[in-house]
Amino acid sequence: MDQPGNEEPKWFRGVYLCAKASTVIFLLNTTLIAVAAGLARRYPSEGDFASSLVFYEGSCEVSKRWDVILHWAINFLSTVILAASNYCMQTLVAPTREEVDAQHVKYQWLDIGSASIRNLFIVGRYQFTLWLVLLMTTTPFHLFLTTTGLEKCFHSPILSDYERIESDSYPSWHEMASLIAEKDHERITYSQCLQFSSYPVTGVQSIILLGDELTNSPPTVQAIPFLSHILTAESDSLICNNLTQWYQDDLSNSQEYTVSECLLLKTDEHCQLRYSPLICIVITFATSTKVIAMFLAARISSSRSRPLFTIGDAVASFLERPDRMTEGLCWASKTEICGGWKIALEAPSTYTQLSQPKRWMRGASIWRWLTTLTLGLKPMANKVQVVLPALRWRYIGYDYFDGIHSTAAMVIANLPQLLITITYFAYNNVLTSMLVAVEYSSYGNTRKPLRVTWPVENSQQQSTYWLTIPYRYGLLFLIIQMIIHWLVSQGCYYLFLTPYTIIDEPDPNNIYSGIFLSPLPIILAAIIMGFMLFILIMLSFRQLKSEIPLAGSCSAAISAACHPPKSENLETVALGLVTWGETTERPHWASDLNSSGRKAQWKGHCSFTSLETRRPWLTRSYA
Repeated sequence: MDQPGNEEPKWFRGVYLCAKASTVIFLLNTTLIAVAAGLARRYPSEGDFASSLVFYEGSCEVSKRWDVILHWAINFLSTVILAASNYCMQTLVAPTREEVDAQHVKYQWLDIGSASIRNLFIVGRYQFTLWLVLLMTTTPFHLFLTTTGLEKCFHSPILSDYERIESDSYPSWHEMASLIAEKDHERITYSQCLQFSSYPVTGVQSIILLGDELTNSPPTVQAIPFLSHILTAESDSLICNNLTQWYQDDLSNSQEYTVSECLLLKTDEHCQLRYSPLICIVITFATSTKVIAMFLAARISSSRSRPLFTIGDAVASFLERPDRMTEGLCWASKTEICGGWKIALEAPSTYTQLSQPKRWMRGASIWRWLTTLTLGLKPMANKVQVVLPALRWRYIGYDYFDGIHSTAAMVIANLPQLLITITYFAYNNVLTSMLVAVEYSSYGNTRKPLRVTWPVENSQQQSTYWLTIPYRYGLLFLIIQMIIHWLVSQGCYYLFLTPYTIIDEPDPNNIYSGIFLSPLPIILAAIIMGFMLFILIMLSFRQLKSEIPLAGSCSAAISAACHPPKSENLETVALGLVTWGETTERPHWASDLNSSGRKAQWKGHCSFTSLETRRPWLTRSYA
């Protein structure tokens, strides 16, 4: 088992696959950025290099369609590279048998089969540096999200209870009549007109309010204008704040007119798609750095012994070379190891009873659970708290972000994406820990081959590309995670609004840009996150299948369960089917005689073995 077979190690295939997939993502990202940069050359630049640039302007339907496609594409690519990076980070902190033995001599243990901060303190400088690079280059991937710039926006006031509006001077009646004759227009009812009063309007040059009795005093040829620049604080939209006083002051000397219906003057749409060259450069650099780190991670075997990636790797190693530091502790779980490993070994008698099968939740530490629940529940509660009172609005705009640089605004708008990524790591860590415990416990219920990263040729050992999380869990949660990222990108985004004048020219004095929230996508994202936590909690209440002491990822507890009987062939024990249970004979370390030269009294022992076993008794003591 210690010697590699003729076949290329499976783990290296997995890491190389991750590196190659990340290379494809790098090329796709670079292609998307190059295409966006080429398209942006058709439009005039609007600021310095750090500003967002327009790479499409035209139909709002086309803009919306491409916005959705690009968001899904970017979220898919980001999720894939995040999963690949997580895989490689886990392999980099996997300890070797020599590193485990060195820690066991000091009565310390390492994590097997899960991402571990503990292991970072013992791995080499080379592995630690690569792990840190992969971690730091994960941050920018959800920051490159296309920002839709909606232009052609008009805002109309909500009418009072008397269905009246106010007015000042405006273009002449003849000019207005000519404009109506030249433009494509549509007559709508008063109730339909109200729908345009709260939200940005695209494809509409102006809204003309019509009434049956409209007169000016004194007489004039001026048209009675629609007040497109005023939005009351009573409106169903929150894109402007503190407008009540402005509204009152502006209309204090105006006349009132009763409105019966409206006339929409239609025009070309000017919706835009924008991107940030600065963020794109950061993404390109991060992706290329991550790819290089992954390829370097796949080459660590040249200067490193075989790591123990999975529980099967650890069990196989400890069965072939039992660890003397854990002799007589077959009853020890991770809890007992942490509570007094050295004290237990120095006790006059180490015989102890086994405990009943535990639940899945015991596979993860309390700190991992607290971290995951805090990261999952707190942001979810904040989302609900922010958007529930505003469900009657399509979006909420935060004008205190108005005026900041567009790149900074896009980064702020996408900070929730970073929080989701961190939550994913925490969630993945808890799920990994539980599945490690499930796999380990299953050997006490059935006889089966070990799942190792380097199966010996012509043996019954199983190989795999995944380290701990089976595909039925990993792929499902990756898809759910991608959906959450997309929903959050639709619920919190940077928006650039440019109003157009009645003569179809941009109005630079009323341009608005800021961070907007859409309640519905955020509520859906919160529901899905809650569903994921619900699944995790429901899984945690499932019971493990056997009485095997819960080792979790603790190397010492795994080692304590791997002291096979004396008649076991240590060279072949890990090659076939193995199980855990009460052995019918003593382990290798047990002596037939006591210190007085008499036959030693023997109570019982449990271990992984390929020989016959019995199901342990909870009322019997074992060592």
